[in-house]
Amino acid sequence: MNNGRWQPHEDQFVRENANKMTPEQMSEIVKRSPLAIQLYMHRQHIVVGRTVKKETWYKRCSGLSSGIQRILCQLALFIVKLA
Repeated sequence: MNNGRWQPHEDQFVRENANKMTPEQMSEIVKRSPLAIQLYMHRQHIVVGRTVKKETWYKRCSGLSSGIQRILCQLALFIVKLA
């Protein structure tokens, strides 16, 4: 395993493959532990997965007729975002 500072090519590789590979797969290529990759992604705010913006919630739920339906729709989308 590698110790020390992250090199620019390692940073670029992790950013490009964060949504394509697991930390275990990346660790074999970058020669760092899976935990080191997870910590680096956390510290550099590299987000894995989809994020739902507030405007998207509004667009998805605005076509519903009842106010209660809109609130339930927004709540469901929020729960999905947390999962």
